[in-house]
Amino acid sequence: MGILIAVAVMLAMLGVTEGYKKGIGISGGNSYICGDEQAFTTAHWWYDWRMNQEERQLKNCTNKPKPGYVPLVWGHKQNAATKFNLTDDINYVLGFNEPNHQIVDITPYTAAMHWKAIETRAHGKVLVSPAAAPCGHCQYDTIAWLDEFFRNCTGCRVNHIATHAYWCNADKIMSFLKHM
Repeated sequence: MGILIAVAVMLAMLGVTEGYKKGIGISGGNSYICGDEQAFTTAHWWYDWRMNQEERQLKNCTNKPKPGYVPLVWGHKQNAATKFNLTDDINYVLGFNEPNHQIVDITPYTAAMHWKAIETRAHGKVLVSPAAAPCGHCQYDTIAWLDEFFRNCTGCRVNHIATHAYWCNADKIMSFLKHM
């Protein structure tokens, strides 16, 4: 609940209208059922941790995915310069997911070098920064990672800054977001 409150406050600060704050993250793989995103009638955007909707293993799906898909560039090893195809109905691109976490482990320098390719492929779409996030065993904390990314990504276009917060305390989340 705390994360949702923080996200709603941050979106309001960005001037996002009430109806468009609602979005969902849908897990892929074997847990995805055709049309999962359709069940969320008030959600206006959704993502599934992939760069293209076509990457999902959709066997025997006859329905079209819900509009509002937002691709997520997971890591630089996906070859971000050539792996994603943005259709006209896509308005946003999410940057690297938790690049400072050990499972992904992308240095700010490496992310900055690949950001230009993402920017080029995005063709003017809204770009959301890599989502560095707090963790206990990271080489960089959230703010240090983003600071280093921006030092190395001179002249890069980033429209919004992303992060993840997993605390169940709205005050702690808001304090963290304000510090960011």
